[in-house]
Amino acid sequence: RFPVLTAIEGHRFHPDQLEVGSRTPGISAFMRARNAADFIEVVIRSHLPYYDEIVVVINQCTDDTESILLRMMEEFPDRVRGFHYLDRVLPLGHSDYASMAFDDPASMANYSSVSLEKTRHTVAVKLDDDHLCLAAGVGPIVESIRDRECRLGSEFLCFSGFNVFRDGVTTGLLASDPV
Repeated sequence: RFPVLTAIEGHRFHPDQLEVGSRTPGISAFMRARNAADFIEVVIRSHLPYYDEIVVVINQCTDDTESILLRMMEEFPDRVRGFHYLDRVLPLGHSDYASMAFDDPASMANYSSVSLEKTRHTVAVKLDDDHLCLAAGVGPIVESIRDRECRLGSEFLCFSGFNVFRDGVTTGLLASDPV
């Protein structure tokens, strides 16, 4: 049985769809990805030791992101889940964005919220498709969350990893803004 990406189209997010009361204890990570083929595999692998699941929602990919994600889903069928957000998402700086409804399928806010909605656990972490996990930072936070049986209340925790980039030849970190 080969994995497939579940298609999402025309979906308008509403907070009730998070079904907070029926989530299982644990930590989900969610990622929105567009043309992430250069890094998505290493990013997923670097975070897998810390999270119960990683949910990846791709949009407008024209590279190998989808095939890499499908391979990761096949290798980690219970931990990596994939979706294809079919609506065209406008960039945040687009002239139509300021007048767009939060739940418009073309809105980055809706795309992000739908990605969060696809998680299944009580704690959710947003991952960027170009962030490598730094164990020294993520490990203690995850341990603290698990020590509290994945019950945070209204607490918000934040840790950022390194942003990686590729200029066509070299993969590296930006000297001016690495985190």
